[in-house]
This record gives sequence, C-alpha cells and structure tokens, in this order.
Amino acid sequence: MEHVKEKEEKEDKRCKRLADDFFHLLSSIKEITPSSKWEDCKSLHEVSSEYSAIGEESSCKEIIDKHIMQLKEQANEKERKRKEENVLFQLNDISSLG
Repeated sequence: MEHVKEKEEKEDKRCKRLADDFFHLLSSIKEITPSSKWEDCKSLHEVSSEYSAIGEESSCKEIIDKHIMQLKEQANEKERKRKEENVLFQLNDISSLG
C-alpha cells in the first residue's frame, strides 16, 4: 500500500515538472499574447519536446490557457498602473498651477 502511494507521488511530481517545463517554454515564446487562442499557439510549440513529454493534448491546452490567463492579468495590471500614473501626473500638473 505504501509503495503504491510512493509511486503515485513520484508520478505527480513528474507530471508537475513536465507541466512547469512546458509553461516555461510558453513564457519564452513571444508570439503568444493575451489575445492568443489555443489554435494560434498550437503550431508554435507542438514540435517541442516539452509538449511531447506531456502527451495529452487536453493537459497542454489547460497549461496554455493558464499561461494566456496570466498574460491577460499582467496586461490588465500594466494598464491599471499606466492609468494610475496618468492620474497622478495630471494631479501633479494641477497642483503646480495653483
């Protein structure tokens, strides 16, 4: 029983490592943007060893979707900061007039 649990834990760690490797690969592909779709991305990475190592297209799609969601969140945060800085700049301009 303990041996089975150990084997499952090893397999879980291996799957997590493979997913992390694939996620890291996706991060290095600049053509993947917040507006990318699975279909757009597939040709960019499907020949990679990281993609092949995972083996299941559904798992790869899930990882890509997670990566695109992260890109969207980063873009939203960047836009929020840009707007915040713009407001502060405008307030600074107004206060320097008075």
